[in-house]
Amino acid sequence: CPHHYRFGKPGESEEEFLAGLVASLEAMIEREGPETIAAFIAEPVMGAGGVIVPPKGYFEAIRPILRQHDILMIADEVITGFCRTGNWFGSTTLNVEPDTLSVAKQLTSAYAPLGAVMVPRHMMDALESQSEKLGTFGHGYTYGGHPLGCALGVKAIEIYQQRNILEHVRSLVPQFERRLDALREHPLVGETRHCGLVGALEMVADKASHKPFDPKKTVGAVAVRFIQERGLILRAIGDSIALCPPMIITSQELDELFNRLELGLNDALEWVRREKLMEA
Repeated sequence: CPHHYRFGKPGESEEEFLAGLVASLEAMIEREGPETIAAFIAEPVMGAGGVIVPPKGYFEAIRPILRQHDILMIADEVITGFCRTGNWFGSTTLNVEPDTLSVAKQLTSAYAPLGAVMVPRHMMDALESQSEKLGTFGHGYTYGGHPLGCALGVKAIEIYQQRNILEHVRSLVPQFERRLDALREHPLVGETRHCGLVGALEMVADKASHKPFDPKKTVGAVAVRFIQERGLILRAIGDSIALCPPMIITSQELDELFNRLELGLNDALEWVRREKLMEA
């Protein structure tokens, strides 16, 4: 996982950590044989894994290696697609340069299930030519091309454009980053991370050593319950708390979000101290 804060060695810079990731990828490809690897699949920003933003230059560093070995790059844009990161696609924000994109969620603003895969012409040509040899395209899924989902997808994109959602997101990003990063001073918070209008904070038992809490204590789950009691619903991913506000949120609402989050974190801190879960 390209997470320097959690997996970097003591004293290792982000640049050194990145070099290690690149070397590890090259070694794995050589060990397994590039002919056995069809594709490299990655989210521009890892969402359900805890909103992990890769080190600067990560995708630029691995892309030439994949091209050298004729390995496709597939970008999973289910979370990062459609304005979330401050561009239409997270691949633009993170300089991914994928061969294919998979999208969902914000494709319909989540009002109906819909997913899509975008492929380049040369891949379509290969699929068509090989399907002709077999007499069929041997793939399908139950709700492919469902008219309700497709209609809502078209309308959602139309509304994003009409209401200039992209510029609205961009206008809120500095405030979102500022309020989230300010939480680094909170006794519970070891790291904050963000990309556009998606982010997370990671709670730790010891800020100096980055020591995590005992997983059995489920500190993240307890913390989000305290936060919910303050009127804010968030998701715990281990001891990280993810933030993915609606893209139509206002500046005033964003401040309210963080004010409630702070109150909930303070409540969680009191509980953590009562339970003696933090390092002295």
